[in-house]
Amino acid sequence: TQRNLLRLSIHAFDASTIPTHGRHFHQLSAAEAQGVLRGWMENELMEIRNGAISLYLFVGMAYTSHPLIAERLQQHFRCGYGR
Repeated sequence: TQRNLLRLSIHAFDASTIPTHGRHFHQLSAAEAQGVLRGWMENELMEIRNGAISLYLFVGMAYTSHPLIAERLQQHFRCGYGR
C-alpha cells in the first residue's frame, strides 16, 4: 500500500546516513542533517533527488498543517491560512 511505501522510504532515508556518518539521519545534528538533505536534493541520481524532495514536501506539509503550527503561521498569511 502507499502507507507502507512511504514508511519504507522514510526508514531507508533515515538509515542511509549510517555508512557515511555512523548513525541514523534523525540522530545527526541540525547542521549535519541540513547538509545531508541538501546533498540528497541536489544528487545527480534522479531517484535519490526526487525521493528526497518528495519526502521533504510531505513532511513540510504535515508539519505546517498541524493545528498548533498553523495557528502560529496564520499571522503571516492574509489569505486565511490556519483559520
